[in-house]
Amino acid sequence: MSSLNAQINKVMESLNRKRISKPSFFILVIGFLFFTVASSIITPAFSGPDDDFHLTSIWCANGVETPNCYSVAPGEYWSISEVPYDLQTLHSCKPRNVGESGPCNLSSAKNEIATIRSNSGSYPKLYYWVNNLFVNQDVQNSVLRLRIFNSLFLGVLLILALALLPKRNRWMLMATTIFTTIPFPLFLLGTNNPQAWSLSLIISFFYVFHFCLLTKKESFSRNRTIFTIFYLLLLGSMIIGARGDGKIVILFAIGMSLLLDIRQINRKKILIATSAILSTLILDKYLGIPVPNFGKSRMPSNDPGYLFHNFLEFPAFILGLFGGKGDSGYLGLGEFDLPLPSIAMVAIISALIILFTEKSKNRDSKRAIFLGTIGTCFIGLYSMYLQGASTAGYFQPRYLLAFILVLISIALLERVEDIPEKKLRMALASLFIGYLGYLYAVILRYSTGVYVEKSKYLEIFSMPNTYVSKETIHWKMFSGDLYGLITINTYLCFSILSVCWLVILLSLYYARNIYIEDAHSGLVSQR
Repeated sequence: MSSLNAQINKVMESLNRKRISKPSFFILVIGFLFFTVASSIITPAFSGPDDDFHLTSIWCANGVETPNCYSVAPGEYWSISEVPYDLQTLHSCKPRNVGESGPCNLSSAKNEIATIRSNSGSYPKLYYWVNNLFVNQDVQNSVLRLRIFNSLFLGVLLILALALLPKRNRWMLMATTIFTTIPFPLFLLGTNNPQAWSLSLIISFFYVFHFCLLTKKESFSRNRTIFTIFYLLLLGSMIIGARGDGKIVILFAIGMSLLLDIRQINRKKILIATSAILSTLILDKYLGIPVPNFGKSRMPSNDPGYLFHNFLEFPAFILGLFGGKGDSGYLGLGEFDLPLPSIAMVAIISALIILFTEKSKNRDSKRAIFLGTIGTCFIGLYSMYLQGASTAGYFQPRYLLAFILVLISIALLERVEDIPEKKLRMALASLFIGYLGYLYAVILRYSTGVYVEKSKYLEIFSMPNTYVSKETIHWKMFSGDLYGLITINTYLCFSILSVCWLVILLSLYYARNIYIEDAHSGLVSQR
């Protein structure tokens, strides 16, 4: 009788958890979609890495002699073109000297300016072609439309990944995405850098490929499998069509998935992996570039000393992701030029450490992470060797971010599922503090033109007097002479996004019940 009562109580507790968890997961997804869109407009135009190059490439994606891109002389294509004046005069908005802010106000000049800063084959064209659809003669309005489109589109693709995954894996995808959002992909997501596609999609690609194709259940319908294949082809096309290293990133993700399932490998899984590899190579043939930018020989050298030198400097090179120092000086976040408050980086790294302290019992997972780490280091070292460049020369730390995200995804596969609630609360609290530091640095830099990191630990979050400046970020809502202005107030922006991030983390915590705990008790269908 007592065992029957215990079973009844267990079922009732599960039902109560479901009542909380289902709306929490819905709020989590919608909140994250709003968060990505809002994050894309908290920095002004030209605040991202090489925005003058990428925006000009978008404007001239269809070649010259178009309404938004003109040739300087007849017969010259891609070498010299004329684009709106602001596209080439505002590159100083993102200064190379960290701690300084550049002028980010768009001029009223209507004339064009000649430039050679555009894509002439070093990057694939798909990203530029797609974004060119939203370009008009108004630079600021176009940049706003580009950012909102990319944020919404990437958010919709994440929702599709959640719909394709088995129920018990959906929470794991959201948890991994959120724990790796800050600070790496988030800063690029709010810009017009092609790497935003790669960083935002690689986690979804890895999860959907691994759980929906390689290790799928027999209950998966044929139509579901076909849709999954088309979805992966879309993601693969976007990753390859945005970055020269797209093919390498996808092959890396496929290889890591195979390593995770190596003990259950069979003929069918080998066929799936082989088909995925061949599809990647075919997509790269038509969407990629002849000589990948990732490892392009810009400074050829036969000196083997480069390889040895880079091997010794590689730890400092990786620390460039966290503000370390390499041969070319302080790198910020891999030359993102965004030095974060110390407490922000400590909090973000602490969140991951808390999760990683939960020991993994899966030998395949440990093996995959170990071999993947060696592979990632080899890719970086060999690419720098091909370029004849020392650490942080032409090869920046952020080029390895997509590989690092795959490794973190593997490391979190089990831990986010089995981690005790107390540790999860600690990790989420650390992540919230880390985001406050990130948001503080971003808004302070681009709204007042001042970024100050105080040396005293307790004063890191104290806001200097310049923060009360009434300067704001303006966006053109509509193109033309008569347009509306979106005025972003610094205090309001900080408050709204902080509350939104808190809601996301709380929703992630409460949504865990049905998608994790009930999965272990067999109450959630695996479909």
